Amino acid sequence: MATIIGVDLGSHSVKVAFSEGRGSEVEYRVRSVPQGTEERSTVAQRFEVLRGLVQDIPELRTATAIAAYPNESASLRTVTLPFTDRGQIQKTLPFEIEGHVPFDLDDFVMDYRVLRGGAENSQVLCAMAGKATLAELIAGFQEAGVNPRRMPLDTEVLSTYVPAHGQQMVVDLGHERTLVAFVVQGEVVSARALSMGGRDLTLALCKHFDWDWGLAEGEKHLASLSEDRLDHAGADVEVETDGDEATEDDGDPARILSDALEPIISQLRATRLAFESRQGIEIEELVVTGGTSELSGLSQVLALTLGLPVRRAMVSEAAQSQGDPGRFALCDAMKTIAAGQSHGREFQFRREEFGYKGDLALVRTVAGFGAVGLLAALVLGTVLFAWKMVDLSRQITEVSGQVNEAVTAVYPDTPPELLATSKIARDFLIELTSKEAMRVDTLDGAMQGEPPTLALLKELSTTMPAAKDVRVEVREMTVTPASVQMKAQTTGYEAAATIEQSLQKNTRFKEARKGDEKKVGDGIRFTVTIPLDGSEEEEG
Repeated sequence: MATIIGVDLGSHSVKVAFSEGRGSEVEYRVRSVPQGTEERSTVAQRFEVLRGLVQDIPELRTATAIAAYPNESASLRTVTLPFTDRGQIQKTLPFEIEGHVPFDLDDFVMDYRVLRGGAENSQVLCAMAGKATLAELIAGFQEAGVNPRRMPLDTEVLSTYVPAHGQQMVVDLGHERTLVAFVVQGEVVSARALSMGGRDLTLALCKHFDWDWGLAEGEKHLASLSEDRLDHAGADVEVETDGDEATEDDGDPARILSDALEPIISQLRATRLAFESRQGIEIEELVVTGGTSELSGLSQVLALTLGLPVRRAMVSEAAQSQGDPGRFALCDAMKTIAAGQSHGREFQFRREEFGYKGDLALVRTVAGFGAVGLLAALVLGTVLFAWKMVDLSRQITEVSGQVNEAVTAVYPDTPPELLATSKIARDFLIELTSKEAMRVDTLDGAMQGEPPTLALLKELSTTMPAAKDVRVEVREMTVTPASVQMKAQTTGYEAAATIEQSLQKNTRFKEARKGDEKKVGDGIRFTVTIPLDGSEEEEG
């Protein structure tokens, strides 16, 4: 049975959740990424850690894998279109989204999802991933031994922790960032990544107590936050002191953590209020997960300061047995999606030139066997090449005789010296054929009446809509006995449709079809193809 895995390339640690198919027991592997007070972990370091995990678990190389694309490297936009037809949405969306973003869409891979609701209009959530970042991530995963079949947006996979009803704010409190997803009826409708997280809390302890990184990390998870340290606005509760004495919490790590949490809580509050105001939706529940969410007392502090009921995301029992289950939330959610057990369709950035090309491990295995057999193939190839040379020489002699016979049959008076080789005979035949073609052209010129091509162009000209109705510029035209093809430019899609309809009114051009419409400046470019086969017979 195939192994299914989800990979979380975390800045604090790399996590992998995997199981042998649906319903099988989930296993987890986690390995820390090197870092300290002065340096953050790099993406290259994270891939190196993942490489080590794959080496320890070889079956991951052939697994059905999913990894996430980071929200902070993506751009999300919601646009409203005045129709609901899916085909029209797909055709119109690129032109519409161009007016909402300050960058060139050619540098991004775009996916979209039509949000639920709307009988006449369509609310479309678009996600755009930078091609450069996407290429680096895919290459890094493949070099580490994992080839993800899909790469959804990391904030979007958080919807697996909420039911298919209600209005929730899901917050993944990570090490260097905090992911926020707003989920309505089980569907992510907005998302954001905040560039702050557990690392900021650890750094606050290092700075205040002059601790090294390891000690500060340990003390952070031993501390117990208390809701009485923050008032309902998220500000400090004042503690009375006598003279120059330090406050009673001055040496308490929990006090320092509470102060360091305030910017994160303020950003969460502002993000929630902005979403509710923009969407006209009231959030009913806060769902928290991520490694930092495991801090003692944090859920109570968030409930107090944000004014929402708070619950922990339910990660698997196997993750809970590992301790700090929130840190496995992303990789566990991606494994769920890989198994086809999510709410619906997530964004997919492995498309176009970044589409999944197959099993990397299988390619490597085939390459390995190919290397072993290469030497034998070279030896065998040498023998076959010699045999082929002899056989081809025999065939060339036979073909040369056939060419000479063909030339003699058509032109019996051909001098023998022109049949010395097949090349000379072929050139002689081409020369005679050219002369005959010139004679045919001369006879065509002597024909009476209007030339067929000019008559066709005249008929096309009279069939096109009047200049006062539609402005059109024909940039290129190709006329063959079978069809007419035009490349033209006009003012818009409606004008192009008018041209097509006008042509179809002529019985001879009733099969005219436009296509390849492309927005160019204030107008569009398009093609028109008019089949001509059998048209005259039908008319007669």
